[in-house]
Amino acid sequence: MINGSRAQCSLDSRASECFIDEAFVTHYNLQHKPSCKKACISSTPFSVEVKGSVKATVTLHGQTYKEVRFGLGKDLCADAVLGHDSMRLHDSVIFQMGGDLDPLVVG
Repeated sequence: MINGSRAQCSLDSRASECFIDEAFVTHYNLQHKPSCKKACISSTPFSVEVKGSVKATVTLHGQTYKEVRFGLGKDLCADAVLGHDSMRLHDSVIFQMGGDLDPLVVG
């Protein structure tokens, strides 16, 4: 959830920062500050024009993150992309996949 509204969030281990989709911001009338820069999300060829910044509270699996700073982008793969700046607050981030092999630990 972002500011109490249901949101589809993607965790991106290659994104250095968090991003939020412009359509989500408009739909939920979130305040943002304008700016203009380019930033990379995930692999190098995919970049997004950052049109501003948004600060919001994110609740994910019972954990609340206050004052998360998002870059404002258009046509993202989800309502929000959570990058390293939010994931690095944790000792580790575990994705339960349900496969038969032993855990794959990357560090």
